[in-house]
Amino acid sequence: MQMLEILSIQAQQEQLSAQRHLKSAQATEQGFHCLTQAENTHYAHPQDLQTACDYFAEAIAQNRLNPEPYLGMALILFLLKDYPMVQSYLQEVRQLAPEHPDLVKLEKAMQTKEALPEPSAEEVDHWNDDELNTRIHLYYHDLATRHQNPSQLILNPQELEHLRQDLSHQKTQILHFQKALQHLDQHHETHALHQLMLPIQQLFQRYEKQWKSSQEALFIQNQLQAFAQKIVTIHEQLESDPNLERRNALETELEAMVDQCDHCADQLDALSGQGYQIGALESLYENLVHEIESCFEWIDGIHETERQRV
Repeated sequence: MQMLEILSIQAQQEQLSAQRHLKSAQATEQGFHCLTQAENTHYAHPQDLQTACDYFAEAIAQNRLNPEPYLGMALILFLLKDYPMVQSYLQEVRQLAPEHPDLVKLEKAMQTKEALPEPSAEEVDHWNDDELNTRIHLYYHDLATRHQNPSQLILNPQELEHLRQDLSHQKTQILHFQKALQHLDQHHETHALHQLMLPIQQLFQRYEKQWKSSQEALFIQNQLQAFAQKIVTIHEQLESDPNLERRNALETELEAMVDQCDHCADQLDALSGQGYQIGALESLYENLVHEIESCFEWIDGIHETERQRV
């Protein structure tokens, strides 16, 4: 590729990035405008919050490094008293702009709220049609704009535990929505609300599947890493020029490891067949197989040397 072509591509990328940043800023401004409208009318029109949510979600999609729309989403969630989710968005702001003055203000407001329990059954029953619509609308955008890609395996134990906790909160939220819907079903037409719930349930199922598959992948990774440590030990023993009996024992150990690696390969194929990216695990597996083959060749070389001596 010629240098001028490279420079042209870089210029196009910079232009696209600038456009996305501008769109993010504009959507954020529109979102806060809707929030101001909602406040001025004392939140008499729930659609103002929904529209603000739409703008903030678009702003995040355009530029995930912009802290302002995360603050906007946190404010809406604070108004809805969903304090665990407020913290989720505040965490994003802490990473992007830890000195942001609005972050400090919202954190102070949260200090008296964090210890509050989940909404009671009575509170959930009193969610009206508009309030439930707003909550479901906002919650869908929260799931849809997450950093986490549900088709990607999580191989970090701490991140996987975070996902487990997140799923627990999501499940509680969905149960609240379902309970509120059952109460509204008795007196209102709720078909549209039930339709809103469908994509939330589908996303939850994808994240739940991701968690279960990641648990399996993490177990495979731990197995492969443990085998790699064994290979290091076997290499060290081979360097000490072991006798025939010890070499035979090492060969038996390596053969058992090959069988276990074959099982890991089948599990990796199954994960790949489900659409997950297994590149990191595949690389770990291939390196391990190469080291095992190297050990077999080393042992064969020792056997051959001894035969020649005889």
